[in-house]
Amino acid sequence: MGLFLLATIILGVPTGPARAQTDSESATYTVTFEGNWNTDSTPDGVVGSAHFTTLIGAVHNSDVTFWAVGEMATAGVERVAELGITGTFETEISNAEEGTVRSIVKKSGTSAMGTRTFEVEFSRTHPLFTLLSMIGPSPDWFVGVSALSLLDGSDDWLPSHTVDLFPYDAGTENGEEFSLSNSTTSPQGDITSLRGQGKFSDVHMARLSFTLNNVIPPLEETETGEVDTEGGGGCTLGGSDSCSAFGLFLGALALLLMVLFKRYSMVDKTH
Repeated sequence: MGLFLLATIILGVPTGPARAQTDSESATYTVTFEGNWNTDSTPDGVVGSAHFTTLIGAVHNSDVTFWAVGEMATAGVERVAELGITGTFETEISNAEEGTVRSIVKKSGTSAMGTRTFEVEFSRTHPLFTLLSMIGPSPDWFVGVSALSLLDGSDDWLPSHTVDLFPYDAGTENGEEFSLSNSTTSPQGDITSLRGQGKFSDVHMARLSFTLNNVIPPLEETETGEVDTEGGGGCTLGGSDSCSAFGLFLGALALLLMVLFKRYSMVDKTH
């Protein structure tokens, strides 16, 4: 076994798992959601059961949009905005066109002034972040971001970023109070901003903060398509003819040493 491991090391065959595919450069961020539902954001008062429901969203690219102001809410957005139920929206994310979504993000909600912190990984091919959470209780009001990019204008990762979140109306249910079980809006309207309207002032209802943790470079590929996990030169299996010949020589040498070792062990046992 020891000789086999030695031969493995000499030949350059990896002994542990490696990433199956190269990817673009990625970056991990610490994301913090902070509720700010108080009498500054809703001057008429805060209901006793005020909270933000499950945070649900995705890391994705520009080929897909899950919600946008001025457009009609999907069935998934409607369920989140009216009841805080995420299942349909998760299905919509999962069913998005292949390659558009990097990951689904789902975290527990918070109280009116609560905080939730979590980590999210982005990549240069998937630098956008979509998130939403119901303002509960309410007819169909929510906070969130749509297709927020973590790359700046120079295509560099933002070292930090803060976004104030203001209320939106999903356009699916009637009602002007912080209450549930309201009549359906017919015909359905578009998603609109409620900032500074009705129950809401011009003060943010919540806030998202992003802090860059680290940047992970992509794995490199050799000319033969093999992943170079060391990032350097040297002989690899499937490489040039000279490397292959050298590898075969070392393999034969390792086999010879193994045979000699076994023969020596058998002779030693007879004495």
